[in-house]
Amino acid sequence: LVMAPFLKIYPVFLMTALCFAIYACAFNLLLGYTGLLSFGHAAFMGSAAYVTGWLVRSAGWSPEAGVLAGTLFAAVLGLLVGLVAIISGIQMFGILGVFIGPIPSSTIETFFGRLIC
Repeated sequence: LVMAPFLKIYPVFLMTALCFAIYACAFNLLLGYTGLLSFGHAAFMGSAAYVTGWLVRSAGWSPEAGVLAGTLFAAVLGLLVGLVAIISGIQMFGILGVFIGPIPSSTIETFFGRLIC
């Protein structure tokens, strides 16, 4: 990111590409090493991004604190979903992911009346 302006690369594009690279690494870890297919994988990334954006924009937090809080929120959400998935069994993991995916956006729309972003 420091060298991006000198190499004539847009920093926002580079940060977006790095976010998707982290997402791809996490998805590879989940599917490649454990063999578990999760359709709700993006729900954790999206919920962390939404919480971070909301805290920074509406609550007035610093971006660093917002990123840490968003990461913590996604980790707690992942822990809760993971516990439900472990109790349900391996066969239900993929099906559970289908139902977990739309829950954050529908919860936010219900709570706030609309998506803020």
